[in-house]
Parts: sequence; C-alpha cells; structure tokens
Amino acid sequence: RREADGRQVVAAALAHLVVDDKSDPFTRGFVLWRYRPDAADARPDASGTTEALRTAKALWLGAERFGSPGDRELARVILSGYARHAGVEHGVWLVRNYFGFGTRSFATNSFLVDYDADFVADVARQTGDAELGLLAEKSYEVVRGAATRAGLLYDLIQPELKTMYPL
Repeated sequence: RREADGRQVVAAALAHLVVDDKSDPFTRGFVLWRYRPDAADARPDASGTTEALRTAKALWLGAERFGSPGDRELARVILSGYARHAGVEHGVWLVRNYFGFGTRSFATNSFLVDYDADFVADVARQTGDAELGLLAEKSYEVVRGAATRAGLLYDLIQPELKTMYPL
C-alpha cells in the first residue's frame, strides 16, 4: 500500500510540475515551483532550480530503490532542464534561480540551495555525461566561492550588485 501511495504522489507531481511541452522543447525538464489547480489560467508561471534538483534526486534514488529505470531517465531529463538554467551574469557563472514562462527570461540571481554538486557529480559519473560533469565542477566552484573569511556562507549570489558595489 505504501509503495502504491508513493507512486500516486510521484504521478501527480510529474503530471503537474514537470514540463514536457512538445511545442516548447527548450523548457523540457523544467520543474515548476508551484501548481495552482484552482487558477483560471493553468499555464506555467516559473520554474524552480531547487525544485528541479529535489525532484531529480528523488527520482534517481527511487529508481535505484524500486528498480524503475524510467524514473532514472526522467531524472536525467530534469537535470538537463536544470542545466539550461546555468548562465553568466555580469561575468559570474551561476545556476539562475528560475525561468519565467510569461517573460521568457531567467532570474539574475541564485541561491546556494540551488546547487547540489555532489548529486550532479554522482549522476555524471554513473552515466558518463560530460555536460553534467562540467556542471558539477562549476557548481563546486560556486559553493567554494560563497565562503566568507569568517567561515560563514553567502546564501545569495546576485552578480548585478557588482555594478553598484564593485568591491
């Protein structure tokens, strides 16, 4: 019963949160950060990189636990969507926080919670995916660069602030 309930939760999440619109292949594998079933306009609002990582990881680990190779492949599709959030803003590489479907643009900031270099590196290693391997390396650099001299972490990466505060 528990496994059946779990599969229902997974099916509902995938049906409402994972984007697989054949007419918009660029956004394939994006994970929506919210779903409002009661909204008059049910079009996607924005993707979420934290949501993508958590969904991909759950599918990846679940595929191993429950022997579901389809979930493993879907995790890779989601990681590919997550990778398309990567970009350079004001000379800083980052995984941009979200993609706005209405504006067709990415956010110009990122949060450390938007990175899981260990998970991405594991998937890259297990699949031989060089693109994910590079994404993991760059993610490690971002996390290392977020450390302050005091040993704390900056949780927000917002490169455009360099235009106001160059130091």
